[in-house]
Amino acid sequence: MTRSLLDAPGAVLLGQRQPRIRAVPPWAATAGPEALDLLRSAGQEPDPWQCDVVNDLLAEDEHGMAAARRTYTIVPRQNGKGGCIEPVELYGMFILHETILHSAHLFDTARDAFSRALALIENTPDLDRRVNRVNRAHGKEGIELLPRPAVFGGDGLLYDRGGPGGNLYFHARTKGGGRGKSPQRLVLDEAFALTKAQLAALLYAISAQADPQMNHFSTPPPIGEPCELLMGVRAGVLAGIAARETPRITWIEWGVERGTDVTQPTTWAAANPAYGIRITERGCRDELDIAVNGGGIEEFGVERCGIWPLTGTARWLVISEAEWTAAIDVPDAPRAPLAFGLEVEWDRSAAAFGVAWRRADGLRQVELTKDDTGEDYRPGTGWCLARGQELLKRWPGSVLVLDPGGPAGSLLKDFEDANVPIVKMTMSDAARSFGDLHDGLAGEDIAARNVRHGNQDALNTAVAGAVERKIGDARAWDRQHSTTFCPVGAVTAALWGLRNASIPRSKVY
Repeated sequence: MTRSLLDAPGAVLLGQRQPRIRAVPPWAATAGPEALDLLRSAGQEPDPWQCDVVNDLLAEDEHGMAAARRTYTIVPRQNGKGGCIEPVELYGMFILHETILHSAHLFDTARDAFSRALALIENTPDLDRRVNRVNRAHGKEGIELLPRPAVFGGDGLLYDRGGPGGNLYFHARTKGGGRGKSPQRLVLDEAFALTKAQLAALLYAISAQADPQMNHFSTPPPIGEPCELLMGVRAGVLAGIAARETPRITWIEWGVERGTDVTQPTTWAAANPAYGIRITERGCRDELDIAVNGGGIEEFGVERCGIWPLTGTARWLVISEAEWTAAIDVPDAPRAPLAFGLEVEWDRSAAAFGVAWRRADGLRQVELTKDDTGEDYRPGTGWCLARGQELLKRWPGSVLVLDPGGPAGSLLKDFEDANVPIVKMTMSDAARSFGDLHDGLAGEDIAARNVRHGNQDALNTAVAGAVERKIGDARAWDRQHSTTFCPVGAVTAALWGLRNASIPRSKVY
């Protein structure tokens, strides 16, 4: 994934121009080149990756309207997201004559953005002469352009009636900020801190506009921030990508997956598009040294490597994050026959299939099953019978395990009516399967930790938010109080099936 110049001794890694996640609605044209030329006329040359982003943000459909009414650009700190914001704002104000409301979570952040935009304009005579008024009052910063004059042709016909010039206002977000204004464009910087109350104050300000747009810009959420809005949007984007749905919003994100080694320059280059430009290896090493010595390695992963923190319910109460991360290992391919596990969420909102197999090196591998459309952690339960049949047909001699006493038990009759063989777990089996997975990942005997997994986001999140319950003197997973249970429940059932179901040992070992 990382584009590098490793051909020559002493070569410098360059940041990755292509984002890790890019979801953009279909578009016919883009005003990006015009906006970027306007930025260049103001004396600022954008990075190649910034050009890509601006082209996506200002994409238009076949009717000349914004391809996406909402856009999200997520990049680690100090990469230069301001270089994406400024051409959009200059174009909106000077070319589209928009009223733009730029908001940030802090007064100082909003004022810094105002100072940058004003400097670009004042240093460009062609732009500066169109300014009517600049308000520098603290908390009321803004730039207002002169009205547009009417334009007549040589034949005396009126070609443009003229009208108001563009305006750009800056403010820090508050619960009521934005009410009473009617902008065509909202620029929401540091969107990780956007709250529901703030969004409500801003969202309806643009509802009467013919072609409004909301441009969100952010770093990944800092650890400890609730960030429910941004995380919720991201979850929807990832679900849409997995289901191969046509995007309705634009989402552009740089970063690396959780579990990636954050101490390597290749990781820094992959996560930071401005690596080698304004983000340097030396600077990253300094940040890493401080993080390691100060116990902030997870913060380094978020702030510099773009690893999204898990939700506030992710507690790592049963298996620690370090133990889970240490078990990441992706082998070449599964070895048939396999053991599959089926689990359903407590509220029946989703279901998942897990798989377990014994590797050539004797270790045991667990993962969520997947196909060309993504991992088998999907909404509802109506898809489970067909998927179970498909898995057993593809992998002859394998077994499918479920717990009849849990939510997946309601599907047992469907499988039996379809003559699909099912291996049933008991309550005591649930306790044994919990202990087997736990000891294989986090047992006291480190040498006996013989379970590995493939670093899948849904499974990572499930393990992080899982909790346990008592069954007599034993322990088992707590379906009801775990954050998202069925991914971890599915691989636990599969692991139990690998050891206890009727799989020919000669074919497994």
